[in-house]
Amino acid sequence: ARGETSHLGHLPGPGRQWVRFPQGGLKVWAHDHRLAPIDGVLKSVFGDREFSFIHEAIPSDDLSASPRLRDVLKTGLSEQFRSLRVDPEGDWRQFGGESIYPKMGWALSKIQGDIEEGGDFEDLHSPYWGARALEMLRLAWSHALDLADDESLGAGESRLARAHQKLRGASAAVASFMGTFPSAAELGTLGQRLLAWRDRLEADAFEGVFLPALKAFIENFLVVMQARLGADGALDDEAKNEVIGQPDRESAFLRWRDWSIAAAAVQAQAPERGVQFLSVGASHARWLQQRSLIPGASYHYFTGGPLDHGTRLASLLEGSGLSGAETVRARDVLEQLYEAFAA
Repeated sequence: ARGETSHLGHLPGPGRQWVRFPQGGLKVWAHDHRLAPIDGVLKSVFGDREFSFIHEAIPSDDLSASPRLRDVLKTGLSEQFRSLRVDPEGDWRQFGGESIYPKMGWALSKIQGDIEEGGDFEDLHSPYWGARALEMLRLAWSHALDLADDESLGAGESRLARAHQKLRGASAAVASFMGTFPSAAELGTLGQRLLAWRDRLEADAFEGVFLPALKAFIENFLVVMQARLGADGALDDEAKNEVIGQPDRESAFLRWRDWSIAAAAVQAQAPERGVQFLSVGASHARWLQQRSLIPGASYHYFTGGPLDHGTRLASLLEGSGLSGAETVRARDVLEQLYEAFAA
């Protein structure tokens, strides 16, 4: 089948595990970001042919006006680009599964809360989130530098204009901190970098100058990101109103991310493109499935355990006749039973 189909094959590595997907529609590979990257699946079903996919980690935006942001992204995504056969110098948008703007907003909203807790910034030391937080702060800083090149963005006295003005004049204290990072492979976590910076500065300078400046940068960046919602042509008014109606800013950015992924997926599976796979986090996939936002899509969950467990379970539920919401609930129950028996 390898080389002739795009829905079945053997995974690379020991055991050469067999995988099979439905032949038609978009296949949603829903996973824990620390487990089961989709590149092995794509290699198994496409062989040496060009992969057909979109990926949550790759931006769907035109970044030609933000070259610094694009450069930092290119460096951070270099390993994934290599494994997914994406030309880092080409146009990534055809592989993009989500806009970078709500993603940066969501991440900085979380960082804002973690910094407000003070102390040793415990949540920012976790190996996964701490590293992601540092990566997203670097992306936000690079984009802020790009925005500062356009002086027209700070014209006027609106809240948005003032936020742009403050971003352009971001404190030298923040600039010094952002300029101390080593190569991407040696970055560590944001918690580690903050404690190292605290050790380098006197206590009064860290608490009295640096932290207020960092908090101000994050707040002004979030104001600017919120304002981008109105200009997001991928979302209709109903989606935008749902984003605006969320109870807090972090939730609003998260819902914007969900809708952004949905829009990218619908565009990708249009007949003129016919994309076969979407790689996305399991929590986003559950929301998409419950809302039935991708017509004809099949969902394949892998969040731990044998690789074929999630795929097999999803295939069984597809033929059950249950609604999207009922399927999500049934899958959750069955996965709990599976984990209980497998323990």
